[in-house]
Amino acid sequence: MSTLSENNDLATTLFSKTRRGILSLLHGHADEAFYLRQIVRAIGVGLGSVQRELKQLTGAGIIRRAVRGRQVYY
Repeated sequence: MSTLSENNDLATTLFSKTRRGILSLLHGHADEAFYLRQIVRAIGVGLGSVQRELKQLTGAGIIRRAVRGRQVYY
């Protein structure tokens, strides 16, 4: 039988703080689109680490990337 704290430990073990923040934000607001700087501000981590994680997550097909004009949304 698992508890919430065990699930939290599992997420902490499997995913970095940045990846957890991105997935939580994007999947928690699946009906919205966010651009890079919005994500950085919302999860409170560095720009470079967010860029790396977004590249990996989009490459794996876990999240979608859309270009609208000069903005890129996730």
